[in-house]
Amino acid sequence: MADLTGGKLVPWFAAIHQIGEDAHNPHVHIAIHDRDIETGRRVLRLSDSARDRRKAGLPGPQAVVWIRERWEAVCNEALARAGIDARIDRRTLEAQGIRRKAGIHEGPHAQHIEGNIRRPRSRRRINGCGRVIDYPSIDNGRTRREFNVHIIDLNLERAARSRNPETAVWAQFEKDERAKDRALEEQLAREEQERTSARRAASQAFLERVKKLRAERDQRLTAAVSDVSARFVPQREAMRADQRRARGFEGQTEPAAQPAYTACRHHRHHTPPAGGRAQIAVRRAAAGAQSADRPIPRGAGRRREGCEGPLRHLDRKRTRTATCRDGADERS
Repeated sequence: MADLTGGKLVPWFAAIHQIGEDAHNPHVHIAIHDRDIETGRRVLRLSDSARDRRKAGLPGPQAVVWIRERWEAVCNEALARAGIDARIDRRTLEAQGIRRKAGIHEGPHAQHIEGNIRRPRSRRRINGCGRVIDYPSIDNGRTRREFNVHIIDLNLERAARSRNPETAVWAQFEKDERAKDRALEEQLAREEQERTSARRAASQAFLERVKKLRAERDQRLTAAVSDVSARFVPQREAMRADQRRARGFEGQTEPAAQPAYTACRHHRHHTPPAGGRAQIAVRRAAAGAQSADRPIPRGAGRRREGCEGPLRHLDRKRTRTATCRDGADERS
């Protein structure tokens, strides 16, 4: 990064992925915050256009091309220090003068599905914009792995027809070895897919068994609760009878509970149960009241069907207004 930033204080972060699921595909992620730590000014100006970078005298002029060049140089220097003969080249195969087709990227999920679960099927899909993508006509029914195998076979066939005897012999040897490896790889893939299917079937059977056991448990619990509730029905009825006698409803049907209040458009007010006066009198007599003819609060025994509140308030307002006007006229 010092070579890339010219020694300036540009914060960056790198994550190297080379173990676990990425053991077969080692790579690095680099994040650069293009601001000098001390001055806060931009240094690399990676988001600038080629014209702006050219005016500023920055290398490139395209930032992506410049970064790829620097990465190629740094990686090749590291490979040379490690004593490895392999080198990386950022250029395309055509720019390198290599007459062979490039493969396509095969992600870890596609590799896992095809190698462990099943062969992916190519079908038509609709993307987020509503566009229909006809993959069968694009990939001709091949998976990514099958397409890469086809490209490798095509390149080997082309190399086997080379005028260079050494290249032709090497290509023919590779073709023979790949044919042997392919049969073995297909057999291993089938065995792994069978194991995966067996594991999934066992897992599904286990989940179904757990679901069945839980249903049986809930059924037994419900039956037990119902049995216990039925055993205490006589005690519950006796307690209810005692409560009715204490409330003065012995031999009568206890009235159903009424709503605590009724609401109208403008007011909410409490309303006693139906037959309020008779019930209040019965309760007072049962409680040992001296006089059942004691005055009952106004409105306690009838249900308010409507609401005259706004009219009443309007009359009061008019009365107050008229009083104020009369007072003002008398003062004047």
